[in-house]
Amino acid sequence: MVNRAKIKELMNESACSHSKDKKPGAGCDMPKPGLAAGGCAFDGAQISLFPYADAVHLVHGPQTCLGASWETRETLSSYEGRDHTVMGFTTGITTNDVIFGGDKRLEESIDYIMEHYRPEAIEALQEESDYEARGDALYMHHEDVEARLEWAFYRPSGSHPDQVSDKNVIVAIMAFNHSRLWALERFNLVNKEVINDDKLRVKIRNRSRMLFRAMVDNDFTELVAVLERYPVFMDLACDQVINGRIWNETFADPSAASRFLEIVGDAADEKLLEGVSRRLQPVKRFSVDEARAYLQLLGEQVQNLHLYVKEHYVSAFEQWMERTSLHPLQKIAWQKQINVLKETA
Repeated sequence: MVNRAKIKELMNESACSHSKDKKPGAGCDMPKPGLAAGGCAFDGAQISLFPYADAVHLVHGPQTCLGASWETRETLSSYEGRDHTVMGFTTGITTNDVIFGGDKRLEESIDYIMEHYRPEAIEALQEESDYEARGDALYMHHEDVEARLEWAFYRPSGSHPDQVSDKNVIVAIMAFNHSRLWALERFNLVNKEVINDDKLRVKIRNRSRMLFRAMVDNDFTELVAVLERYPVFMDLACDQVINGRIWNETFADPSAASRFLEIVGDAADEKLLEGVSRRLQPVKRFSVDEARAYLQLLGEQVQNLHLYVKEHYVSAFEQWMERTSLHPLQKIAWQKQINVLKETA
């Protein structure tokens, strides 16, 4: 049973700056019109925003701020359309996010809202048979940046090249991240301010990482072309060469791999060299005819091959020759062809 002493203790609002001036057992005054109970700035801010029911209000903060107070008091709106305030949205940041940065959570939350609570105009347009063509005509070069931004996100076949090169960097970033163009074309088109500005370049980093993963898992030709033009992405390329998985049987072209090592220069450490080796064409299972054809190819490219690539294949073919049943005279002929790589090493 609660006694008088307990009630008196509960009436003592220690968080209130003027509680000590009140008579014993008396609580604080009720808030005046326009003020929020408890004096929470967030509580007051959300009350003032609720009448704007045609907008989605995203709270960039902990889940408890939103969960404990969203829609706890009625705030009327004259808006007759879809009321977005019935659902609360939060990035749900944690202590780690406060310390290390919550940008990623904010970006993901905005993407979620854009996907699930799309603008009514674009949603209605989807019913049309020529949805994409009409959308391009209406929004591609719209004077309103928000309209161009939304269309860069919703365009069914991926963003248009014109959107990737949009003069507004935010539209260009959205389009770059939602484009289906090949990597080199995409990097060539994107608003160059996005590439040259460190803070803006971060916003395309995740998509760029995926592009470099695909280029590294290919024959290195496009990888080299991109790095020659945009060396600022060298760290992403090296990371994928070292840590990226091999998803297919497309191996690095020896000349392209050599050019990659030239671009990297002195930064090519043991891990990177090992990563390049993993992506060069293995020869241990070659038949005699396959080995002869590939060794001939290397001989034709020898002037363009990096020292490390030549040493790699000299070792690989000498091991292949030891495992393969060859006549002594054939081995002499094979060694002479292998020596072509040695002599220019």
